[in-house]
Amino acid sequence: MDLKIHIYRRLPLPEISKLTLKIMKLTAVILFAACIQVSARGYSQITLSENNAPLQKVFQKIQQQSGYDFVSTYEVMKEAGNVTVNVRNVTLQKALEECLKRTPLTYTIIEKTIVIQLKKEDIYNTGAHVTPEILAQPPIEIKGRVVNQKGEPLQNVSVLIVGTKTGTTTNNNGYFILTAPDGRNVVLEVSSVGYQTKRVNAGSQTEVNIVLEVEVAGLSDVVVVGYGTSSVKKLTTSVSTVKAKDVNEMPINNVANAFTGDISGVSVEQQGGPATAPVLRVRGYGSINAGSEPLYVIDGMIVTSYEFGLLSPKSIESINVLKDAAAGAIYGSRAGNGVVIVTTKSGEGKVRFNYNLTVGLDKVEKMIPVLSGPEYIAYSKKAYAASGQPEPVFSPDVANTNWQDEIFRTAPYQNHQVSASGSNKDLKYNLSFNYIDNQGIIITTYEKRYSLDGKFDIRLNDKLKIGLTFDATYGKQRTNPKLGGAAHSSGGILEDAIVQYPVIPVYMPNGDYGQQHSEDWGTPVAYGGYGNPVAGLQEIRNIRSAFSGRARTFINYEPIHNLNINLSLSGSSISGYSEYLESPYMAANGHDQTANFSNPRYDQIVANQSNDAASRYTTEGFVDYKRTFSDDHNFGIIVGFSNEYSGFRQTSAAASINNRGTNAANPIPAFDNYLRPNIFGANDITGSGGFFDQAFTSLFGRLNYSYKDKYLLTGSIRRDGSSKFAPNNRYGIFPAVSAAWRITEESFMRNQQLFNDLKLRISYGVSGNDQIGNYAWQGKANYGEQYLFGPGDLSNGAVTTEYPSTIENLNLKWETNTQYNTGIDVSILNNKIQLVADFYLRKTKDLLLQKPLPSENGIANSIMDNIGSVTNKGIELALNTTNISTSNFTWTTKWIFNKVWNKATTINTPNGIIRLASGTFDMVWIVQGQEMFQIYGYKTLGVFKTDEDLQKYPKPSGSKIGDPIIKDVNSDGVINSEDFVKLGNGLPDFTYGWSNDFTYKNWGLRIVIDGSNGASKYVPAFRNQNWVSPIEGNISKYIYDRAGSVYGSPNLDYTGNRLTQNSYDVFDASYLRIKNITLGFNLSERACKSLFVHGLRFTLSAENFYTFSHYPWYNVQSNYYNGAAGTAQYGVDYGGYPLAKSYALGISLTF
Repeated sequence: MDLKIHIYRRLPLPEISKLTLKIMKLTAVILFAACIQVSARGYSQITLSENNAPLQKVFQKIQQQSGYDFVSTYEVMKEAGNVTVNVRNVTLQKALEECLKRTPLTYTIIEKTIVIQLKKEDIYNTGAHVTPEILAQPPIEIKGRVVNQKGEPLQNVSVLIVGTKTGTTTNNNGYFILTAPDGRNVVLEVSSVGYQTKRVNAGSQTEVNIVLEVEVAGLSDVVVVGYGTSSVKKLTTSVSTVKAKDVNEMPINNVANAFTGDISGVSVEQQGGPATAPVLRVRGYGSINAGSEPLYVIDGMIVTSYEFGLLSPKSIESINVLKDAAAGAIYGSRAGNGVVIVTTKSGEGKVRFNYNLTVGLDKVEKMIPVLSGPEYIAYSKKAYAASGQPEPVFSPDVANTNWQDEIFRTAPYQNHQVSASGSNKDLKYNLSFNYIDNQGIIITTYEKRYSLDGKFDIRLNDKLKIGLTFDATYGKQRTNPKLGGAAHSSGGILEDAIVQYPVIPVYMPNGDYGQQHSEDWGTPVAYGGYGNPVAGLQEIRNIRSAFSGRARTFINYEPIHNLNINLSLSGSSISGYSEYLESPYMAANGHDQTANFSNPRYDQIVANQSNDAASRYTTEGFVDYKRTFSDDHNFGIIVGFSNEYSGFRQTSAAASINNRGTNAANPIPAFDNYLRPNIFGANDITGSGGFFDQAFTSLFGRLNYSYKDKYLLTGSIRRDGSSKFAPNNRYGIFPAVSAAWRITEESFMRNQQLFNDLKLRISYGVSGNDQIGNYAWQGKANYGEQYLFGPGDLSNGAVTTEYPSTIENLNLKWETNTQYNTGIDVSILNNKIQLVADFYLRKTKDLLLQKPLPSENGIANSIMDNIGSVTNKGIELALNTTNISTSNFTWTTKWIFNKVWNKATTINTPNGIIRLASGTFDMVWIVQGQEMFQIYGYKTLGVFKTDEDLQKYPKPSGSKIGDPIIKDVNSDGVINSEDFVKLGNGLPDFTYGWSNDFTYKNWGLRIVIDGSNGASKYVPAFRNQNWVSPIEGNISKYIYDRAGSVYGSPNLDYTGNRLTQNSYDVFDASYLRIKNITLGFNLSERACKSLFVHGLRFTLSAENFYTFSHYPWYNVQSNYYNGAAGTAQYGVDYGGYPLAKSYALGISLTF
């Protein structure tokens, strides 16, 4: 219990006459008693048993039992001496009377404060020497109300008496009451997040009304910067913030989707699917084979991107993104790709219960126009005629199926959150439950998620605090791994929906799935490699359920003022179960083309399951000390350690053919019936497993210094050790330094009226990257190959054995990022215009890449090594303006602009090129001296239209009129890989965002626009259509309308370069998207009172409302490899889950 017995010692007052003194005594006591006397009925029951005890000790006992605070002066308490009191279960009033009945003191109760003073008769008659100090003005009660510029009450506003620790917060109607020690020169400091802090000279007033203005610049806002906080105006590094209100009302499942168009220096590639995370990158790509994922920190705990994706958007208080190396250097090696720090909500003020509901509908943002059934028949006749073939014949039973209509649906979405929060002087808490049900826009897909999270901060006494943060989530989802890829292979369901013949129905009259083999649909319907996309979705069951739990507890001890010792323990655990099944009724997609309900192929059933468990445990401790010298020099120092262990375990089982021994003539199939439609119905099951363990240890320190809040300096250093590297290279040291000059604090700026803030920043920092496999430096051995000891026919002497598969590299070490940053922060015209501009240079060396080896080594054709370097430099701009601000209407705008120049500086391969697999062809290259993720292929010049064209241009044998013309780059008369040219870049030239917020009385409107310019994408899904042949299935109208000019003419022959990696499959991925529109309405205070609620807000929102783009496929931001290290991380769209357009209704109820 925090004991609050405030004893004030008064400084001596000037000498005054005895008569004047008596008049002042009498007047003060009479006025004081008349104004503030209140009754004491209904107080707690008090029990005391004290013998000749100091009165202060007795008051402490009363304070413990009643919760009331005491206020008095040192001189008055001296008059009391010791007291004896024995009472049991009496009222507070009775206990006070017993304590004071033999003393010259009396009491007054004001709210929860008891004021002790001399009795009137004792003021005049006491034999003790009466000093002016004893007659100092008594405490007074100050009442008031705090509102915003529109006159609306502000809740939980802090009101503090300057120079004291006395303070309070406003209630839900904006009112406050506090007790000042006396009524002379009282100055109140009034502050609230999002508003400008204001000081009010109350003087001797007992009632004040205060209006707070919006803090547009947020200069006093607190941002989390890693093991501490800082106000925006004192930052020396590059940090961006996402506000909670901009996240909470968006109909999104993953928090990262809220970053789009709102944070400078951060790119977000939105991916479709109910459980798919976007690809998030901070300041470009700093690595090729190691990961480029930023570090995620939630409430001080480092988490994975998966755990970050599970966080409920409605639980977030703030998000801060540390972009430069100096900002993130306190996190050392893992901050090389930026740091995303999330703070979840905490309680504030009286107990509040909140219910947030979002319900909506999702639909596919865009459909691909394709030929209808009749149009396909006409297309077929045209192609047959062009090839000199008889007109094709079609069955009278042909359908007119748009397969996209069959697999896409309007899907309901709902998100419910119930929370309870509050605080008092010793406890702050927030507890919430969240339920999300997202039925995907593709049939059979869904995600359900249940989560419980809590946050508790407890003050045990003035020196000791403890806290607990936890989150527990259970989720279940159904996805389909065969959505993307090639339709004629073992996947490609989305491509099936484009190219599957539209004359085939979804179902046959007997209930079978409609397939190419179901009936003789027509002459061109001859290829059975395409599956029925509805069957592919219905007959593949891929379900994963997982439990994720994380918790962090801390203890903070403050032995002396401004010295804090903090120890924490955190841990997380993720356990999952996955079940996969491909039924015997599915044709194509890797199965027999004739399979169906009437012809089940049990031997082609695929079934497996797996269990996995990942865990992480971290212990951290740091000492934080702050000190101010001569009011001008402010120092802060942090020194700490961190130790982390993480591990992963997986076991899996799969249905397997039983070959009855090596090379058996008639093996038993994995399944011969479908009585148990899971792995347990298999004839044979094989198992496998995997694991890894990883350790990480760190020491770190940071020093902050400021002089008059004018000159700011921060330096940090961290030493990290990772078990991912060889023993001699496990440790790295990562220093950083940053400085800032607040020009507006200079004396020559005091009389100017233009600038509210003007700050120059500069920083330098080194960070690392260890996002590679755990055993990359070690030589590994695999098991399964056979050595022959006997006859060559393997009938005798074949032995399965281990064999070396990789080569050890004891010199493997960290990738290192060195970053330089200069920036300027400007706020002018009473904070109506704010600009944050940064220029950075980021150099990554010792890239972790596979180095080619001569095949003569007999083990591996490459080895992981540090062999390359990459440079990113860029400009970031963030402009905030307050366009209109009146009592009823406000309009604010935010603009962001990002430009990155990227170059693969050194690529130590024989030809300086890394060719990354991208679907069917490796068209995405990293070329030394060029920007990363270039797209290379053949440049097409149109089609052969005449025999003269056929003679003029080089061509493969058999080419004919209507085939594409390929540019002979080197003019050698041969078309081959030497003619590859750059066709585009997977990275954009620049990205931008534009958001506008409007408020009118109780209404609010927010519009967010984001865009990208200059990026290109290779779309392999168009490859099968490039034949422009009806035998190859249906075709998109995009290609059909360009057949004979850009693409080849309709035909039946497989000739020319139609199917090579051509420029006509590379598209401009520039776009402008209306990302979010949200209209909100707050019920008035009077209406809320009539409904007995504290607050009620309604919102209507649209997400991914409309995209302006010429891109011909589903999602212009699609990233087939999801940014995975070592892949074509940008530039390839091979049929990922389409983006959803969402319409939602939100209700937020507080009571």
